[in-house]
Order: sequence, then C-alpha cells, then structure tokens
Amino acid sequence: MKHFISSRGALEFVVGSRWHGVSISGMYQMHQSGALGVPELSWVYGLGARVGHYDRYYYYYGYRGPGNCQDPNNPRCYPYYNRYRTGGFTAVGLLGIGGLEYKFKDIPFTLGIDLIPYFYFNHWGGSFIDGSISVRYILK
Repeated sequence: MKHFISSRGALEFVVGSRWHGVSISGMYQMHQSGALGVPELSWVYGLGARVGHYDRYYYYYGYRGPGNCQDPNNPRCYPYYNRYRTGGFTAVGLLGIGGLEYKFKDIPFTLGIDLIPYFYFNHWGGSFIDGSISVRYILK
C-alpha cells in the first residue's frame, strides 16, 4: 500500500512471503515524473526497513556456498540451519528501492517494476536483492 505525503514523496508498506516466512517492509520513496519521456511514468527511489520471520529449514536449504549449509553438523551453519531442529528466526535490516512506476490518471493504482536490495543485520549472509513487478493501490 502506498500513500503520497507530498507531490513527489510517498510512504509504502509491503507484506511479502518467501522461504516459508513473511516480511514487512516500510519505505520512504521519491518519485521523479516524466521518465523515458512519458508523463505518467516515474523513476522511483528510496530507503526503508524490513523485518522478516522465516523457517530455518527452508530458508537455508538452497545455500550452496562455502561450507554448504545442508550439512547440519557444519559449525558455520549451525546457528541458522539444522534439519533436526524446528522453528524460525527473525531478521531485521535496511533496504533500498529503485525502479519505474506508471500511475494511471483516473484510478488509484500503479504498475511498477522494482529492484530492492536489502541488508539484514542479524543474518549470516547479510545482503540480498529482490525484484518485483507490482500493482499497487494508492491512498489519496
């Protein structure tokens, strides 16, 4: 959900799902209209924060980096991944957003494409990048 607080600035809140978990993000975004010569198309960029709660097993199952976290006895991975333990973990971090957004003139919706790099402070790998194609409802 997005709410414009000025002609160029907006607050956006996103609930996402991935790795058998859920995340909540809040961002402040700036909009620069006239992107690519189209008046309704805007460049979007901003900063925010994210909190996510994820299932340990599914989150780390695909990790194939140094030490391979599919080994539950690997001491590097033990705090994060152990197939014999259940439960989840909560991660907190910062994010950025950059993309394009098309705002319809007569209805409160937009179409957008975004890249969202984020950094979790309390996570083994720390940084990731998400992307999205989205339809957003705009509060007026």
